[in-house]
Amino acid sequence: MAKRKNIIFCIIILNIILNIVIVFFLKNNKETLIGKPIITEFYINEEMKREVNDLYPKEGKAIINGQEKHIDVNTKYIKMNIIDDYYVLYETKVSDYRKEEYYKKISIVDTTAPRISFKGTEVMYVQKNSVYEEPGFEAIDNYDGDVTEKVKVKGDVDTSKEGSYTISYIVNDQRGNQSSRKRTVIVKEEVENVEKIEDKKWDPEKYDNTVVYMKIQEDQLLIKGYIKEKAKSYKILIEGEEKKSFQMKENGNYYEGKIPLEKLKKGKYTFYIKTKQKQKLKIKLPDLERVVRFKIKDKLITFSYQNDYIDMKIEPFSYLYDIVIDPGHGGFDTGAIVNEKIEKNINLEQSLYEKRRFEDHGYKVKLIREDDNYGKMLGNESWQPIQKRAYTLGYYGVVSRFVYSNHHNSMANDTYMGWEVLVPATLTYEDLLLEHQIIENWNEIYPLSENHIRMYARNYDTGGVYNKINGQIYEFKDYYAVNRIPLSLFGVKAVIFEGSYMSNEKDFNWYYIDQNYKKLSEMKIKTYIEALGGTYKPLE
Repeated sequence: MAKRKNIIFCIIILNIILNIVIVFFLKNNKETLIGKPIITEFYINEEMKREVNDLYPKEGKAIINGQEKHIDVNTKYIKMNIIDDYYVLYETKVSDYRKEEYYKKISIVDTTAPRISFKGTEVMYVQKNSVYEEPGFEAIDNYDGDVTEKVKVKGDVDTSKEGSYTISYIVNDQRGNQSSRKRTVIVKEEVENVEKIEDKKWDPEKYDNTVVYMKIQEDQLLIKGYIKEKAKSYKILIEGEEKKSFQMKENGNYYEGKIPLEKLKKGKYTFYIKTKQKQKLKIKLPDLERVVRFKIKDKLITFSYQNDYIDMKIEPFSYLYDIVIDPGHGGFDTGAIVNEKIEKNINLEQSLYEKRRFEDHGYKVKLIREDDNYGKMLGNESWQPIQKRAYTLGYYGVVSRFVYSNHHNSMANDTYMGWEVLVPATLTYEDLLLEHQIIENWNEIYPLSENHIRMYARNYDTGGVYNKINGQIYEFKDYYAVNRIPLSLFGVKAVIFEGSYMSNEKDFNWYYIDQNYKKLSEMKIKTYIEALGGTYKPLE
């Protein structure tokens, strides 16, 4: 019996030693393939390199011993968010009872340069003999994170001499990927103030009987513009179902005023400007600054701009949807990718779940996409995809009671964890009351050990993040198109929910792998249903 125990003990020891030798061999012989068959060509990735945070395929084909075979790829032990050399296990089926395994080294690399963004504008005007102050900048790398301190600034501005000066900004990440940008500073005797439209120097060719500012505020249309024919009195005429005139404040060739839209009858209208004579009013604003349509009390106000003339339609308002949900990203736009976790897929899975739950309660839901594509987007073909998406949210959102977008976070610092709520800068605490209720419930079921701002607005010009948790109000332009465009063009509050940090493995496993994201979804569903006057039914 003792002899048998010794033999078993020896077998166990030999097995342990063998495993240690194999691990040592893999670690110190990274160029060697293991297994008798020789893989001579990989279809899935011939160079065996992948960009950090990229996606590695789970299957493919290879030439093995001269024959093409299907292979399954096991990347369980590869960290796609960490630069290093790893081994991939390839498996190919030999028979119904046996698979052959092959190992090959891959390298996770970083060839992406940091991104430099400016505070202020790329072209700046400075008055002669004034003091030039650097407006600031920020540099973010896809792997190193914030590398602003590594930016080298070259160039001088001599404000005593009129002319054009160039400031260069250069930054390298730890792997030598270099990025550069240039800012042009123009020193002039006189510099027009581009911040306030009232202070702009009137240009009759650029501003010929035109509107240069439009905004809906408190059921009124705020309108500003310039007129070629200077007069003592400027009136905006709205003609269609009825005729109305509205006196404007004037200052030389500049005018401004308010038009109470809620008092107009339903129908179609055209805008005119009247001084000594009447003429159609034209707009000199980019498409993404033109008011599109708003709900004003019991009316739906829709603006159109054929040949830049301003027309308006007023019709009875009715809701088409209760909830509009945007599963962020989709199709060509993957969102974040961390260790084969793809954000667009997680966003869609969560959004489909929430849609079913709302429909279980009898509510009508509009989903921006229901499969792996970017969705059918509205707006100008020349716009960026995210601008089209934001425009689409506003277009459908104006006839919906609530609008939100589902996303999931990722960053190089893998200690960040938990949810975030991204909201428009100008909204008050009362405007965001439902979202505050949601995060109060989230705090109870999603304990957070890492502390940073959880509800915030972000500045478009500086990139800075500003706390909104206590109802702070800011007047800056919103950074995120999904916050900015629906509110400015459609009067729609669109909120972005970032459910978790995919880059924090422990946090993400609790949230997604353990299916706790459904608990957070239920809190959203409960809050919005009760706000709609319904009775929330918990999952059985």
